[in-house]
Amino acid sequence: MNVVRTVSTLRFLHNHTHTRSQPDEGCLCPRFGTTDATTQGRPQGRVVFSRATVRIAALLILAFLVQTTEAKTHPVLKARVRFLATGTLIRGTQGSNQDQYLVEVAETPASEPIIARLLDDYPTYELPLPYETLTSPTGSVLKIRRDSRCEIPYSAMQLRTAPGDPMAIVRARLGYQPQFEKAPAPHTMLPCYRPERPRGGF
Repeated sequence: MNVVRTVSTLRFLHNHTHTRSQPDEGCLCPRFGTTDATTQGRPQGRVVFSRATVRIAALLILAFLVQTTEAKTHPVLKARVRFLATGTLIRGTQGSNQDQYLVEVAETPASEPIIARLLDDYPTYELPLPYETLTSPTGSVLKIRRDSRCEIPYSAMQLRTAPGDPMAIVRARLGYQPQFEKAPAPHTMLPCYRPERPRGGF
């Protein structure tokens, strides 16, 4: 619905941008868009947008709407998540924190677990995921949502420490290799999930 409304608006702007106003014969209004020797070919009293400008604006708005809509197309799942490694942790004094994990996700009790990336964005005044959740050997049931915009190849994951290790916050380059039954190939694209945080945090 938002995309249709936006496209209709852009069509209206496009049509009215390139249509010269035709005042009535008895109107003494200035003829916008006309030229004379004193204006040197420049329209007076009217902003004229080029077709290229309108098209660029349309593409930017549509791209934003597609990304926003895509983020909401995947349903929230109650899945079992087992943490395998901690990646990059971003801590700020304002805005939000972001914690990155390598996880094993089983979307249903009967489904085969898959290796995935989990991004946890939360305000600076909230706490990170509980230590018990990060270190559970059997995993924890969490509400998560798939987000295909943050999928990356396994080779791009920067694994720093075991889950729950406080050394993950250290800026020094740390390397950690989790134990896999079958490690993903470097080019394997990792599905990306984001946890649905309860109101007030964990």
